[in-house]
Amino acid sequence: MRNICPCWHQYSIAHACGQRSGNPCHLCIRSHGISVDHATPTPEKRIADDAFLQQLEELHPSIYFQFDGFEAETYRLLRGEPDILPQKLRALDRLAEIGANVVLVPAVDRFINLHEVGAIISFGLQHPAVRGINFQPAFQSGRHIESDPMQRLTIPDILTALEEQTGGTLLVSDFVPVPCCFPTCNSVTYVLSNGETVLPLTRVLNVEDYLDYIKNIFMVMLQDFMDPWTFNQKNLMKCCKEILLPDGKQIPFCAYNNVGYREQARAQLQARERQRNQAKRAGVPYVPQPLHFSFAPTAQNGTLHVVSAVKGPAHE
Repeated sequence: MRNICPCWHQYSIAHACGQRSGNPCHLCIRSHGISVDHATPTPEKRIADDAFLQQLEELHPSIYFQFDGFEAETYRLLRGEPDILPQKLRALDRLAEIGANVVLVPAVDRFINLHEVGAIISFGLQHPAVRGINFQPAFQSGRHIESDPMQRLTIPDILTALEEQTGGTLLVSDFVPVPCCFPTCNSVTYVLSNGETVLPLTRVLNVEDYLDYIKNIFMVMLQDFMDPWTFNQKNLMKCCKEILLPDGKQIPFCAYNNVGYREQARAQLQARERQRNQAKRAGVPYVPQPLHFSFAPTAQNGTLHVVSAVKGPAHE
């Protein structure tokens, strides 16, 4: 399985096609839903392009699609884009035309869109492109708005809201922990959705024994990425989601976003790019230096602290 992110640049699509032709694999494309470079069309606008859509159809990827709810205020607070929902809905309809498999990925905040999780389930079950939903408690660091860590949303909070807002269609007891990365990091259920029937399979069978034989399965998963308030080294030791750096280093996802790897990697990769351009202009070969990380302990007021070499937001 290969993950491509961000996906909405022509280079990324060409790269994915090359990966698929050279080594058959399953491709997972992740969409933030908003382009960082506003000179580049947003993913939703790219999907309106027939040629681009044809490229996606040839890849037949799974698409992780950022979808936080239905209210303009939700997108204003979480994404700074209060009017983005119509583009997202059009993009999903276009993806349905090519038979794409889409997983909606809502970032859920207790005070912003927790009340919308039931509506997201109903929408996902009815939309022909959507094959699952991956709810993620909002990561309270980096670009996240100022918040009280004691009010941080957890997986049990979302499960309770799902039971209440779906009228018992989904129950807390329908969900089982996933050992990868750690049982407290993920919970999942699989739903048989066939017309009027919505039946969580965990009520009637051991899902691991039958997934290869049952169709019309709809996944509902919860993924809780650790932030500074929930960071646990024991969880990290079992992490199965890594950030792969250009020189081959693999950093556990939550470590990369919390303890200084991201900031140091960004600074060094930016320096590499400058040096590469300088070497190109000079007409000389460029050999990058290996990435290195420093977490040297420093003593402050008699207390030992471990700090990263480069300061900055922990998550973007």
